[in-house]
Amino acid sequence: MPVGSSLTLLHAFDRAARWFAASEAVVDSGPRLTYGQLDEMSRRMAALLKAHGLAARRPVAILAVPSAAYLVAWFGIIRAGGLPMALHVRESGHGLAAVCRKMKPPLLGYDLSLEALALEVATGADCIVDTVALRSAVPEMRAAGARPSAIVPDDLAGYPADLSLAVAHEDDAAVIALSS
Repeated sequence: MPVGSSLTLLHAFDRAARWFAASEAVVDSGPRLTYGQLDEMSRRMAALLKAHGLAARRPVAILAVPSAAYLVAWFGIIRAGGLPMALHVRESGHGLAAVCRKMKPPLLGYDLSLEALALEVATGADCIVDTVALRSAVPEMRAAGARPSAIVPDDLAGYPADLSLAVAHEDDAAVIALSS
């Protein structure tokens, strides 16, 4: 994108989703998603986040390995008007909780493979009021009592697509990246 352009990453993605809806956008060890599928899932993720009370321009912590679910969450957070806040999966729960106490994300999206770390972060950061699991639960994990507030993408079917784009401001941060 040229400097000074009003085209945002979300606008560019929306354009790609319209023009190349059937083309493969994400190749993951699990699902392969087309641009159309990623677009639809991110819109439903945005609706899910809004249903969980996400306010505009608020950070949402993401604790996940690079994956299709991570991208669905990332674009969904932006569509909902929030700010994706990536947490480094190799940090300690105590360290990540300290970062969360400083940044104050009200929501934590996490990969179920990192559920123990997510629980440590959520209990150590009093600002996190809700959690959303970013991958389908493995049956053994469900049987063991893993009960996140929602599971993405399995739990998306009940949420209508929100077709409105989040309002972007020139001074908005697009991503808050935290690393060791």
